[in-house]
Amino acid sequence: MEHAIPSGRHLGIDLPSRSVTAVVPAGMPEPRVSFTSVRDVAMTIASVASRRPSDLPDAIRIAGDTWTLRQLGEYYESLIGAQVHVTTQDYSAFSQSVLHGSPQNIARHYQLAAGAGLLDYSTNFNDNEWANAGMWQWRSIQHLLAGI
Repeated sequence: MEHAIPSGRHLGIDLPSRSVTAVVPAGMPEPRVSFTSVRDVAMTIASVASRRPSDLPDAIRIAGDTWTLRQLGEYYESLIGAQVHVTTQDYSAFSQSVLHGSPQNIARHYQLAAGAGLLDYSTNFNDNEWANAGMWQWRSIQHLLAGI
Protein backbone atom coordinates (compact mmCIF):
# COMPACT_ATOMS: atom_id res chain seq x y z
CA MET A 1 0.00 0.00 0.00
CA GLU A 2 2.63 2.53 1.02
CA HIS A 3 4.64 1.80 -2.12
CA ALA A 4 1.69 2.23 -4.47
CA ILE A 5 -0.16 5.18 -2.93
CA PRO A 6 0.14 8.11 -3.38
CA SER A 7 2.65 7.61 -6.16
CA GLY A 8 2.62 4.10 -7.55
CA ARG A 9 3.41 4.94 -11.12
CA HIS A 10 4.00 1.23 -11.66
CA LEU A 11 0.22 0.81 -11.31
CA GLY A 12 -0.79 4.02 -13.08
CA ILE A 13 -1.32 5.96 -9.84
CA ASP A 14 0.12 9.46 -9.45
CA LEU A 15 -1.97 11.21 -6.82
CA PRO A 16 0.49 14.12 -6.31
CA SER A 17 -0.08 14.95 -10.00
CA ARG A 18 -3.81 14.16 -9.59
CA SER A 19 -3.70 11.44 -12.24
CA VAL A 20 -4.82 7.80 -12.31
CA THR A 21 -4.76 5.54 -15.36
CA ALA A 22 -6.41 2.13 -15.27
CA VAL A 23 -5.98 -0.64 -17.85
CA VAL A 24 -9.41 -2.16 -18.51
CA PRO A 25 -10.50 -5.07 -20.73
CA ALA A 26 -13.16 -4.02 -23.26
CA GLY A 27 -16.69 -4.66 -22.08
CA MET A 28 -15.59 -5.67 -18.59
CA PRO A 29 -15.93 -3.88 -15.26
CA GLU A 30 -12.86 -2.03 -14.09
CA PRO A 31 -10.54 -4.47 -12.33
CA ARG A 32 -9.91 -4.17 -8.63
CA VAL A 33 -6.45 -4.00 -7.06
CA SER A 34 -5.57 -5.14 -3.54
CA PHE A 35 -3.37 -2.86 -1.47
CA THR A 36 -1.87 -4.21 1.75
CA SER A 37 0.13 -2.12 4.19
CA VAL A 38 3.63 -3.10 5.25
CA ARG A 39 2.34 -3.26 8.85
CA ASP A 40 -0.39 -5.73 7.89
CA VAL A 41 2.10 -7.91 6.01
CA ALA A 42 4.36 -7.89 9.09
CA MET A 43 1.44 -8.75 11.37
CA THR A 44 0.48 -11.62 9.05
CA ILE A 45 4.04 -12.95 9.13
CA ALA A 46 3.99 -12.78 12.95
CA SER A 47 0.64 -14.57 12.99
CA VAL A 48 1.95 -17.34 10.74
CA ALA A 49 5.17 -17.64 12.77
CA SER A 50 3.19 -18.10 15.99
CA ARG A 51 1.31 -21.15 14.70
CA ARG A 52 2.30 -24.78 14.51
CA PRO A 53 3.39 -25.82 11.00
CA SER A 54 0.68 -28.47 10.90
CA ASP A 55 -1.96 -25.73 11.34
CA LEU A 56 -0.78 -23.71 8.34
CA PRO A 57 -2.56 -23.76 4.98
CA ASP A 58 -0.56 -24.47 1.82
CA ALA A 59 -0.88 -20.84 0.70
CA ILE A 60 -1.95 -17.61 2.39
CA ARG A 61 -3.43 -14.72 0.44
CA ILE A 62 -4.19 -11.42 2.12
CA ALA A 63 -5.76 -8.20 0.88
CA GLY A 64 -5.69 -5.20 3.18
CA ASP A 65 -7.99 -3.06 1.04
CA THR A 66 -9.24 -3.58 -2.49
CA TRP A 67 -10.47 -0.82 -4.81
CA THR A 68 -10.66 -0.03 -8.50
CA LEU A 69 -8.22 2.66 -9.56
CA ARG A 70 -11.22 4.83 -10.44
CA GLN A 71 -12.53 4.49 -6.86
CA LEU A 72 -9.09 5.48 -5.59
CA GLY A 73 -9.00 8.57 -7.82
CA GLU A 74 -12.54 9.59 -6.89
CA TYR A 75 -11.89 9.16 -3.18
CA TYR A 76 -8.70 11.22 -3.38
CA GLU A 77 -10.60 13.87 -5.33
CA SER A 78 -13.15 14.09 -2.49
CA LEU A 79 -10.31 14.51 0.03
CA ILE A 80 -8.46 17.29 -1.73
CA GLY A 81 -11.43 19.07 -3.30
CA ALA A 82 -9.73 19.20 -6.70
CA GLN A 83 -10.19 17.19 -9.86
CA VAL A 84 -8.24 13.96 -10.26
CA HIS A 85 -7.93 12.87 -13.88
CA VAL A 86 -9.00 9.24 -14.08
CA THR A 87 -8.48 7.68 -17.49
CA THR A 88 -8.58 4.16 -18.86
CA GLN A 89 -6.55 2.34 -21.46
CA ASP A 90 -7.84 -0.60 -23.47
CA TYR A 91 -6.35 -3.82 -22.11
CA SER A 92 -5.88 -5.48 -25.51
CA ALA A 93 -4.01 -2.56 -27.07
CA PHE A 94 -2.01 -1.98 -23.90
CA SER A 95 -1.12 -5.68 -23.74
CA GLN A 96 0.21 -5.65 -27.29
CA SER A 97 2.34 -2.57 -26.61
CA VAL A 98 3.75 -4.09 -23.42
CA LEU A 99 4.45 -7.58 -24.72
CA HIS A 100 5.76 -6.61 -28.14
CA GLY A 101 7.22 -3.18 -27.47
CA SER A 102 10.70 -2.29 -26.45
CA PRO A 103 12.37 -1.52 -24.20
CA GLN A 104 10.69 -3.65 -21.56
CA ASN A 105 9.34 -1.70 -18.62
CA ILE A 106 8.41 -3.58 -15.44
CA ALA A 107 5.95 -0.85 -14.44
CA ARG A 108 3.88 -1.52 -17.54
CA HIS A 109 3.81 -5.24 -16.65
CA TYR A 110 2.33 -4.34 -13.25
CA GLN A 111 -0.34 -2.28 -15.01
CA LEU A 112 -1.03 -5.23 -17.30
CA ALA A 113 -1.38 -7.59 -14.32
CA ALA A 114 -3.76 -5.13 -12.65
CA GLY A 115 -5.80 -4.86 -15.84
CA ALA A 116 -6.07 -8.64 -16.04
CA GLY A 117 -7.44 -8.74 -12.47
CA LEU A 118 -4.40 -10.61 -11.19
CA LEU A 119 -3.82 -8.14 -8.34
CA ASP A 120 -7.22 -8.59 -6.71
CA TYR A 121 -6.76 -10.87 -3.69
CA SER A 122 -10.00 -9.89 -1.99
CA THR A 123 -12.29 -12.68 -3.12
CA ASN A 124 -10.96 -16.15 -3.85
CA PHE A 125 -8.69 -17.59 -1.20
CA ASN A 126 -8.64 -14.46 0.99
CA ASP A 127 -7.14 -15.47 4.32
CA ASN A 128 -7.43 -12.11 6.15
CA GLU A 129 -9.62 -13.45 8.94
CA TRP A 130 -7.49 -16.56 9.39
CA ALA A 131 -4.28 -14.50 9.57
CA ASN A 132 -5.79 -11.79 11.75
CA ALA A 133 -7.79 -13.95 14.18
CA GLY A 134 -9.13 -10.71 15.68
CA MET A 135 -5.68 -9.47 16.73
CA TRP A 136 -5.54 -6.21 14.74
CA GLN A 137 -7.47 -3.94 12.41
CA TRP A 138 -6.39 -4.02 8.78
CA ARG A 139 -5.13 -0.67 7.49
CA SER A 140 -7.33 0.86 4.81
CA ILE A 141 -6.60 3.24 1.97
CA GLN A 142 -8.60 5.84 3.93
CA HIS A 143 -6.23 5.35 6.88
CA LEU A 144 -3.20 5.80 4.66
CA LEU A 145 -4.47 8.94 2.93
CA ALA A 146 -5.65 10.42 6.23
CA GLY A 147 -2.26 9.75 7.80
CA ILE A 148 -3.67 7.43 10.47
